[in-house]
Amino acid sequence: MENDLIVWFLVWHALVEGFAEARTTDEILWMNGATWAQLWSGVIGAVAGAGVAMHVLRRTLREQTRIAGENERVQRELAATASAAQAELAAKQLTEQRLALERQLKEQRDALNLQLQEQRLEAALNREHTAISELMAFFAAEMEGAFSFSLPEHKSFGRLMGAVARWQLESKDKALIEELTAWLETWGNLVRVVQDPDNFNLSRNDAMGMYVRITGSMMSFARDWPHADPKDKKGIMKRVASARAEVPDPNLDLDDVPVK
Repeated sequence: MENDLIVWFLVWHALVEGFAEARTTDEILWMNGATWAQLWSGVIGAVAGAGVAMHVLRRTLREQTRIAGENERVQRELAATASAAQAELAAKQLTEQRLALERQLKEQRDALNLQLQEQRLEAALNREHTAISELMAFFAAEMEGAFSFSLPEHKSFGRLMGAVARWQLESKDKALIEELTAWLETWGNLVRVVQDPDNFNLSRNDAMGMYVRITGSMMSFARDWPHADPKDKKGIMKRVASARAEVPDPNLDLDDVPVK
């Protein structure tokens, strides 16, 4: 802006001096004062118009530059806002995807744990049923021998003890574990009674009958226990305990053993 003013001042100064010279000499170069005045009037008009046009152009350019800068600033702000919104949306989507994945993994983990738990319970139940089956097979063989008046032997005690131990290992019922432990002592005493009934003031037939009843009671217990509900299990255990109580204790004095 200051340069423009200086240029305009110099032009105006030259024009003023030219007009002053024309008035004193009444002729400049080969033109008289009137012609020279007309020439300079046109030049002044052209220069003034060019100056105005240049001034307008410069202002227009400055305004366009300002508008362009403002537009660029607005575009940057809009781009930053859009980027922030996109980043926020992307973060929200990632969070939702992560939460959905975590829920899916948790559901899969819970389903797998449930499946493994069911498999463990099924495997334990199968092992328990296997032990019960072995126990029932043992009692069935013993009863078959009793019906043919074949005396039980102490060497078969190992089979009974193995089957009872396997059932106890698969059970968490404390009362059942204690009852099965009592079976071992009861069956050992029962074998002594059958092998030497006279020592307990019993006939052989009475001793064999007791053996069949007690063995059958234990066999029924093993058969009914897996499918009984908790209320029925109490009655089943009470019956087998009552049956075991019939077996005399070999450690009692003979005078204490009832005579039949």
